[in-house]
Amino acid sequence: MLVAGARTVMLVLCLVVAGCARTSGQGADPLADASTASSAPLPDPVGPTDCAPVSENRPLGSGTEIHAAEGPDSHVWALVPGTLPLSAGSAVRILWSINGGTRLRLTAVGPDGSLLEPDESYFDAGVLWDRPGSTWASVFTFPEAGCWRIIAERGGKHGDVWLLVA
Repeated sequence: MLVAGARTVMLVLCLVVAGCARTSGQGADPLADASTASSAPLPDPVGPTDCAPVSENRPLGSGTEIHAAEGPDSHVWALVPGTLPLSAGSAVRILWSINGGTRLRLTAVGPDGSLLEPDESYFDAGVLWDRPGSTWASVFTFPEAGCWRIIAERGGKHGDVWLLVA
């Protein structure tokens, strides 16, 4: 009896490990059914505000890596294609690396205080990026030029990316 029970436990563990081993492409979102808590209030701004200055950034490959102003125990990074500033009216894919234990919630606050949700947001297991946390992808289309605050939240971890859109 004990041996049969141990075999069952081993089989279940093997299936779980094999199912979690996906490492390429847009992976299955492990939190697909989790709430994004979009009705929850936004956290207070972290770091400098109103793009004075914009978030710390540096060229990385063919893009720009941005280090967010972070809340306590948070690790938040963004990666955009090309150079800054981004262009208003054009869709831009932004990769995110953020620690935490829930589905990623992204909200952009425009120059006039209006809120903007991403056009798309999904877990992306296929990106190899040497930053702590899980990698997510999003697409934003900023409707107007100016200073934008993008708030990234995941399970109590959060950070702000401040960037200019031209």
